Amino acid sequence: MQSTTTPDLLVEERAPGAIWITVNRAHKHNALARPVLAQLRQAVNEAGHRPTTRLLVVTGAGDRYFAAGGDRSTRPACATSPPCST
Repeated sequence: MQSTTTPDLLVEERAPGAIWITVNRAHKHNALARPVLAQLRQAVNEAGHRPTTRLLVVTGAGDRYFAAGGDRSTRPACATSPPCST
């Protein structure tokens, strides 16, 4: 797996077989918008299909939050009229 960097997700192989995935949205408390979830899903699937992967760490950027949950601000109905229904 090559080290991959997108604005919202960092994927690094820090040692042979050790993959770190960092949700890189500290400004949003690492809230998970749909594009970030898609990137995360793809990164986990890629790491899981590598026969050399022995360790997968998923973490959040910053020092206060792992992930706040879903990013409500990216859902139009939630941005204008909270609370949001699913």
